[in-house]
Amino acid sequence: MLVGIKVKIYPNKSQEIYINELLDAYRFIFNKCLEYKIKKFSQEKVAVGLKDLGKFVHQHLRKSEDFSFLKTHNSKVLFQATIDLLDAYKRFFVNKTGFPKFKSRFDVQSCRFPADAISKKTFENSKVNLTKQLKGLKFKCSKKYHEILLENQDKVKSATISREKSGQFWISFLVDTEIKEKLSGPIYDITGLDIGIKEFIVDSNSEVVENQHFDKACHKKIKRLQQKLSGTEKGSKNREKARLKLSKAHAEIKAKKNHFLHETTKKYIEESKVIGIEDLNISGMMKTHKLARSIQELSVYEFTRQLEYKTHKFGRDLIRVDRFFPSSQIHNSCGYRNLNLKLSDREWLCESCKEMVQRDYNAALNIRDEAKRILNLIGNCCPDFKPVDSALVDDLSCCNK
Repeated sequence: MLVGIKVKIYPNKSQEIYINELLDAYRFIFNKCLEYKIKKFSQEKVAVGLKDLGKFVHQHLRKSEDFSFLKTHNSKVLFQATIDLLDAYKRFFVNKTGFPKFKSRFDVQSCRFPADAISKKTFENSKVNLTKQLKGLKFKCSKKYHEILLENQDKVKSATISREKSGQFWISFLVDTEIKEKLSGPIYDITGLDIGIKEFIVDSNSEVVENQHFDKACHKKIKRLQQKLSGTEKGSKNREKARLKLSKAHAEIKAKKNHFLHETTKKYIEESKVIGIEDLNISGMMKTHKLARSIQELSVYEFTRQLEYKTHKFGRDLIRVDRFFPSSQIHNSCGYRNLNLKLSDREWLCESCKEMVQRDYNAALNIRDEAKRILNLIGNCCPDFKPVDSALVDDLSCCNK
């Protein structure tokens, strides 16, 4: 089992200079190879493969006197840029993720070290050894991950150095091991989650997770830093300082938000055997002008992504309820459907049983019951099928949906 472990590194001045040069060389190789592939296909209708790209890098780039700076870096590391390019092409043709783009020096930079380019004694106490030029890199991570890395030095498959826009450096290790994490016994068999803007989550157990409003809390600070950046001269040192301050402020917000999302998803994974959520059209919601900023602030996609991989990891079940299921309109108690319900109505009076209905809590109950129905439907016609993913709702042809 391949496990990714990301640690923060603190290079000294000379190490930082070398890493920056390596990242520039890696980006240069990627862009030159992309340009070469596009040119070959447009002129000769030839799809350049890995072997031809390797020859192009070795003969036309590394041996050229104009690009002598490439000779100072590990050839195995630079060759990974061609593999990354071909992977980008594969995702374009298979997953339709978009045509590969030229890398910009203003984006997040990264380069990958294969296993045969990494030192055998990769970890020594709290330091990382990658290549001859990158020895004794100080790093920091949790105690659990530190022990895993020390115990599995010979099982590191690759290491990826990345530099954030804020100037922070990270290394992501891909380790062939298994992390055993025990969860306490679940409290609930199934829980329905209604994701909203006012309250981030209202679940079917009547618990509420408040929206933390990380972006709004730092809005004034971000605005002030943006104004300061726009007032500096392009290419000046003051502009670079202002850009770094703004990037660090964004990185701080991102870190707080990720911590909050991990804690929230962990809570529901521990408490419930099965979790039901709505299959929201996030990209469509982002096109709505009034909702776009709030949806972006919530990080709904990241929340559902974390739920997906954590349910799979810990043997729980995640069921996506169809986005057109009227979870807010149906009264969970009596089944009456309110077709006149507006988005602004946070509670409404049921005309059938005259009960006041709390919109979000009622929706969570309906999502829970619909998830239970789907789970039973799959279990009845496919007794050997164990759903541990979101793929179980989209096509239930075997269940005569």
